[in-house]
Amino acid sequence: RYYVCQDKLIEVDGATLRLEIASDSSEEVEQRSTLQARLDVERTLVRCARTLSSDAGGGKGIGELLCVLGEFYDADRSYLFESSPGNIMSNTYEWCAPDISPEIENLQGIPLATFGNWLESFESAGMVHIVDAERTLDHDSEEYRTLSPQGIDSLLAVPVRSERGEITAFLGIDNPRRNTEEFMLLRSLTYFIQNELEKRELLQRLSELSRVDSLTGVNNRNRYLEVLGELDENPPASFGAVLIDLNDLKLANDTLGHSFGDLKIRRVSDLVCQLFPGSVYRIGGDEFVALAPGVDEAAFGRMVENLNRAFANECDRVGLEEGTAERFVSLGTQWAENPSDVRAMLLAADAQMYERKRMFHLGKALVGMT
Repeated sequence: RYYVCQDKLIEVDGATLRLEIASDSSEEVEQRSTLQARLDVERTLVRCARTLSSDAGGGKGIGELLCVLGEFYDADRSYLFESSPGNIMSNTYEWCAPDISPEIENLQGIPLATFGNWLESFESAGMVHIVDAERTLDHDSEEYRTLSPQGIDSLLAVPVRSERGEITAFLGIDNPRRNTEEFMLLRSLTYFIQNELEKRELLQRLSELSRVDSLTGVNNRNRYLEVLGELDENPPASFGAVLIDLNDLKLANDTLGHSFGDLKIRRVSDLVCQLFPGSVYRIGGDEFVALAPGVDEAAFGRMVENLNRAFANECDRVGLEEGTAERFVSLGTQWAENPSDVRAMLLAADAQMYERKRMFHLGKALVGMT
């Protein structure tokens, strides 16, 4: 109990006595303490929200939020686990107090079944609250074998849910020493964290779209320029490049429609991707580049030969006269060992491609004259 004591000296029958009156103030103190705790939670919640709102989506905001949480609970660690396809959970963000060893590298790709008891607690109680793990947990359980090596004796964890109510992640605190009965902050933050995860996913998707050609699904010119920069910084031991330009695409668009022209572009893309998977770039309306870093000369020659054969077969398939690759596309190729200037090689391949395209049109003109 709490008391407010008041003292006064009084005279009684010539003697000086001390009069003390004690008033029970326990309820008032508890109310004040509760109000202060709520104010602390609200201040911390606002601080966390501002931290996330100032983040551009790179994940830095979540890391700073975990620091705020760890300090609020005076904890050893605060962390976020996220789910991934295949019923796997991984520790994606972690904050550690000074002199506390990180565990994030040891907590990757954990089967969801490992958290079976936690999932049940998330559904029934809305959280996991472990107090004195050494005494309350079965030492033969997977839960104890996971927590004990990390020095975890107590923890708080709450689920992060999507709009459909699915658990996409959980937020946890290891060994909290302060505000251990304060759960509102954790539960309130799950909404902000889910929004942050969705924002991060959207930004990643937009980043991918900015590097992918919408018609063919291969890399676009933006990604091509990024790769050139990477090759400038780290030249490969060997390097091959194929530049490809579709022949008569404008004629196809003008006579058969742009839908047919799009089909032709996608078909070329598919054929090139079969031989250069993951290394094909559409850099113009009818131009593609296929790169082969680290491929020796013989292997590169076979790839180009197979590509020519694939285009020749395509000519036969669609009934074009003169079933050769040149009837369908114009190619320019370059290969070098320990290339000193990748961009110069690409310019040489480009020049070769346009020379072959010029010869293709010249051949057509001569045939027309005869």
